[in-house]
Parts: sequence; structure tokens; C-alpha cells
Amino acid sequence: MTVLAFIPPSAPPVLDVAGLSVDIATPLGPLHALRDVSFSIRRGETLAIVGESGCGKTMTSLAVMGLLPAAAKRSATRLALEGRDLLTADHKTLEHLRGARMSMVFQDPMTSLNPVYTVGNQLEEMYLYHGRGSRRQARERAEFMLSRVGISAPRERMHQYPHQLSGGLRQRVVIAMALMCEPALIIADEPTTALDVTIQAQILHLLKDLQHEFDTALMLITHDMSIVARVADHVAVMYAGRIVEQGRTANVFATPHHPYTQALLRCVPDPHRESRLGSIPGRVPSLIGDSPGCLFRNRCHFAMAECATQDVPLHAAGDAHAVRCLLTKSPAAIERKSGAAAVVPIGVTPRLEAPVALACRDLSRTFHLRQGLFGGRRDLHAVQDATLDLRRGEVLAIVGESGSGKTTLAKMMLGLLPATSGAIMLDGRPIADYSARDVARRIQPIFQDPYSSLNPRKTVHQIVSAPLEVHGMAYGQERRRRVDDMLDKVGLSRRQGQSYPNQLSGGQRQRVAIARALVMKPTIVVCDEPTSALDVSVQAQILNLLSDLRSELGMTYLFISHDLAVVRHMADRVAVMYLGRIVESGRTAEIFDDPRHPYTRALLASALTPDPQLKLPDVQLAHGFPGMFAAGAGCQFRPRCPQAEAVCASVAPPLVRDGERMVECHLVAPVRAAVRS
Repeated sequence: MTVLAFIPPSAPPVLDVAGLSVDIATPLGPLHALRDVSFSIRRGETLAIVGESGCGKTMTSLAVMGLLPAAAKRSATRLALEGRDLLTADHKTLEHLRGARMSMVFQDPMTSLNPVYTVGNQLEEMYLYHGRGSRRQARERAEFMLSRVGISAPRERMHQYPHQLSGGLRQRVVIAMALMCEPALIIADEPTTALDVTIQAQILHLLKDLQHEFDTALMLITHDMSIVARVADHVAVMYAGRIVEQGRTANVFATPHHPYTQALLRCVPDPHRESRLGSIPGRVPSLIGDSPGCLFRNRCHFAMAECATQDVPLHAAGDAHAVRCLLTKSPAAIERKSGAAAVVPIGVTPRLEAPVALACRDLSRTFHLRQGLFGGRRDLHAVQDATLDLRRGEVLAIVGESGSGKTTLAKMMLGLLPATSGAIMLDGRPIADYSARDVARRIQPIFQDPYSSLNPRKTVHQIVSAPLEVHGMAYGQERRRRVDDMLDKVGLSRRQGQSYPNQLSGGQRQRVAIARALVMKPTIVVCDEPTSALDVSVQAQILNLLSDLRSELGMTYLFISHDLAVVRHMADRVAVMYLGRIVESGRTAEIFDDPRHPYTRALLASALTPDPQLKLPDVQLAHGFPGMFAAGAGCQFRPRCPQAEAVCASVAPPLVRDGERMVECHLVAPVRAAVRS
């Protein structure tokens, strides 16, 4: 067991963990959820714990907080918060410490906020429960914390309920609640996974600012290596319940020693690496029972015979850097490792001169909503005058914050939602000329959450064959052959065809969704956030699969995503949406290298890359996302735009065309000159 001393011993740790193990009794035997986990965090430090789902990240946080399930047994050589032993603390003491000295920020703020109490009540309750002062003092403290986390009009927000706030504001409330009693330790479990790229940058900035202001230790749990690179001082990489590598973030990213760490970093889309994404075969193994040797060996390209029998402890691999791997002790393995690092080209070339497969012209969709039981009607303009061309064989990405109208536009192009005005053309003909069956044969969707889009009562084979059955395409052995061929193409075995969705991993379920979408050989596939719910390793597998199918079958993708790194890796062209309008579009390289619309620049400035040398982006947008009812005269982005001028308030911005490039903004140079003249 090795505990790294990242900071001189003169600075005592806020959280000191050594030899932490958690075992859970199951009918099949003990499940070793954590084994010999050791780390420490000091005031002002951020330790990031990374790894795939099922590696033990959240279990570590629950063990520290004393929130393990009843069947779990916790043991450790040392588990102390500010020198106080958490192993021997009774239930009452732990209840006091939670919230007072250590707090947790969860991934989904709605799961930690009570929907029937106001924001103010919930913040005050935290203060009063820990006996920090009177109700008046609790109210003052709550208003101060709401203001401190960047929520405007805090006194008014105190009377609102969680459902009346946006996702970003709810997460700010949760952070304010975590800091109500000025704890020494904050544990943030995937605090930005469900947020837009602009909100993510703001929340990460907020966490770091508050950490420095209150001199708090931060334990950040995430699977996003880009966040780790920008936020964390130190990183611990977990696999199968163990820390396999840990050290200073800059050191681990510059010289990762464990094959698992190397593989995770190769899975991250990087604009400076024009190659196929790395991937990790297989999945995290079962932790039930005892397994000798390295648990990563079955997924490791460099595994040796000794890996199956030798259990290597964490050992030094440089200054304040430790790794649990035989490779660092085997010159022959290191030589093999260095020779196997070749990258594979993506192998997909843009097809920007191909014929248009799907197009929309001045497309709009307005929803008529009633306010309350006796209220009047308001019009919500979800999509406004959208014009797009999707060419055969290309990937067109649509980006923008939640509420921009991306999914509504996709539903109209799928034929699932009628347009209020405008036209959609499929292969040169109005989409209204096709029957619903004909549209479904030509255009198929892949949704964000594969589990909710798969029938849990049907096998994989039945799910994939359902479109053929509905459309009367292929029968008997021919249908079975087509389904088996498609399962092979998406990397699923025929044996898995007899499995049910709940027996598959998240990545395998997404492969089933892709197989179902492609089994009828459509010409266009609409991918709506197809990888946002997946680990970075599984995301890489799915993106590689989509690229392979595009090359092999000539697929055309309409790709909706808020992950700009994924968009840059996948897309030939990009359309940027804001409040239902396409404010900028063009070739991917042009958009990313020379963004012209202020909103596009803000999105790109918010995007994170896995580079520890770069600081967190400081995106200056005047207000939060306003919602669709904010439509009015002039430019709709004007209230948030740091460059807005007087003309932006009264005159709708014109559309400027420059070859493939289209921008809707007064600040674009030619238009600006024309307006002023």
C-alpha cells in the first residue's frame, strides 16, 4: 500500500484515506467494490477520481460519507476527516459531520432538492439543523450564498421551487446548500454531466472560485478527462475498485504509465489528433469473488503471463507519481508498449459536393401553450426560419444549448412533427409526398438513452428485426440473416441476440439501437446525442462504429450534440442554433478556427480539451439562457452578447452568405459597414 505525499507533511490533510475496502454480500459471494484505496486531500486542493462506470468512484464517496448500503462492510487502515476517525464515529456524529464538515454535490440536482419546498426553506433547513444560528441568520446566510453562487435576485429566488429554475440554476442552488455551513470537504459527483457546455464552464469556475474563497478541499468524481485536466491538482485513476495510477494531474497527463490511463486518454476526441479514437475492448469485470493478478489484463494490449498471477501494489513511477502495473518493471513490455502507439487515420473524407439528400427551407414550428387553467395562450417559437442542406455521405452537426430547438428540428426532419411553415425536401421532393412508412425507410433515428428506446420485454434479435417485420421487408431465414449480419456489423455476437436489454452494458445497448436503425438500410440517420450518456471509452467505440458504418455503407448523419469535441471529430459541417434560429453554419474547420457569431465564439470558448496547461475558460455571457418566450425585436442573442450595439436591439440581423458559410449577425464586418452607412 502506497500513500502519496503530494504536499509537505506540514499541511495536514482534510481527508486522509488509507487501505479503504468495501465488501458487499451477494447471493453469488462477496462483491469487492473497493480494495486498498488510499489518497489524501488538503485544504485548497482538488483531487479528481476518474474511471469508467462500475470502477468504484461513487462507492468511494459513499464510503467516506458513511452512506453505504446496509449490506456493505467498510474497513480501512485509516479514514479520517480533519483528524477525526470516521470508522469509529457513531451514527449521530456522522449525521452532524455530513453538511457541517463535509458536503456532497450530486450529478442530478433534482434528486437532492425537495420539489415541495422552496429553495429558501431547503437552504435554511441545512443551517438550522446544524445549529449555526437563528432563523433570521439562516435566511441572511441563504440569501448571501445564493448571491455568492451567481444567482440574481436571491431574495426573490428564495420563494421559488426547484422546478421553476433551469438546470444550471438548480445546480448552483445545490452548491450553495453544500456551502451553507462552510464544510472543510466538498465531494462533487459528476456535477456537470447533465449540463450544457456553457453552463458546465460556469459551474466549474464557480466550484473553483468558492473552493479558494472558503479554503475547501474538493473531491471531484468524473469520467470526463477534459474536466480533470482543467480543474484537478491531482488525479487518481480507478479501475475495478482499485486505484491503478495517481499523481499530479500534469504528470499523469504528460506521462501516463498504466495502460488503462493511456487508453482513457486516447478515447478523448482531441482537435490536435486527426486520427481514429482509441478504444478499450471488453468491459469492467465482475468484482464478485477473488481474482488474482491484474484485473485489467483481459483488456490490455500489453498483458504478460505474469499479469494473471502477480498482484502488484502501487509503486513509485516518478516524483509524486505512483502506478499499479508490471509494465513499469519490465523493459521488454515497455518496449512493446512504445512500439504499439501508432494511430489509425479516420479514413472518412467530407463529401461536400454530393447531392442534397434532405433539406429544409424557412422551416418554423410554433407551439401554442396555455398558461394555467384560465390563463391566456402564448406562442413558443421552437424553430424559426431554419434553412439547411444535408448532403449524401456527410455528417452535419447541429449544436447549441438545451432549449435551442435542435431536437424539435430533428423531429420535423424525421417526419414525426409537422412544421408550422416552411418546407422539407427529401431527395428533391416535399416530404409530405411520402407516406410515413416511406419516410421511416429512408430516415431512422438513434436516441440519446438507448435503454428507454428499447423494449425491455423483447430480445435483441426481436428488437432489431421489428422494423423489417413492420415494413414487410424480408421473411424467415432471410430476415434472420439480415439481423445477424447487422449485429456483426455493430460488433455484437449472435449469442447476444438472445439477450434482453437489461443484460447488456450501456455501450452494447447503444449498438443495438444503431443496429435497429440501420437494418432497413436507410439513407439518413438522425443521431440525437447518441453518446452523451456513455463513458468516454464506450463513447469512443460508438463514434468509431458510426464512422466505420459511414465508410462501409455510405451513411448520411444528422448529428445533434452539445459535446463540441465530438462534433469536431465527427462532422463535415456544423449548424449553430440559438432560440430556434440557425445563427451560423459552415464547414467544421471554418466554424472552429474562425467563429464569427458571438454565440458560436462563446460555445467554443466554453469547450474543454484534455490539456492541463490551459486554464478553465472564463466565458462572459450577460444572462442565463432565456427560453423560447424571450423572442422580440432585434437580435435574440443581444441580452447575453458582450458586443451588442444599439442596432442589435431594434433591427433583426440579416443573413450573410459567404460560400458555404452563413452567419446571422450585425457584427459581421460587411453587414456592420452597410448598417452604419
